[in-house]
Amino acid sequence: MSSYNLFGGIAKREGFRPVVYIDTLGFETIGHGLKMPLLPDELELIANDRVKRGLSPDMDVLRITEDESMIIVRKRVESNIKALIKRKPFIKNLSNMRYLTVIEMSYQLGVDGLLGFPSMLKALEEGDFQRASDEILYKNGITKTEHSDLYKQTTGRCKNYARVIREGA
Repeated sequence: MSSYNLFGGIAKREGFRPVVYIDTLGFETIGHGLKMPLLPDELELIANDRVKRGLSPDMDVLRITEDESMIIVRKRVESNIKALIKRKPFIKNLSNMRYLTVIEMSYQLGVDGLLGFPSMLKALEEGDFQRASDEILYKNGITKTEHSDLYKQTTGRCKNYARVIREGA
């Protein structure tokens, strides 16, 4: 079992901004890459956390602390895991690092965004990790003529995803 910390990895790669900002794709975002608006149950989690800390539950949705952001990150990741296992049950059989990488990709892309990589998912299911890696990096992992949108948007992160999927570590 790897000592990799999924939530720490997400926090590091996403970075943290306490106020709403426009991300590279033009979306309003806050905290650790949390696309706005925050959902009502996410706002309730933050309000409950504030009460536990003896603070007012009143929400300033334009400002968030790192701890509050991580509460929502954890909730979204847990939700993604449930959705992915329901739709692609084979992922739970991947090696630990490949599994965590797929989950981290789902955080960045959303579940539907990750499912937009059907060739990568098919290759993963078949155990063809080189092809799965290529499908992350390129629009067509066979011809390798043009990099994927994911690669163009977050090159370093995409290369890391591809390496871990290929090597398993």
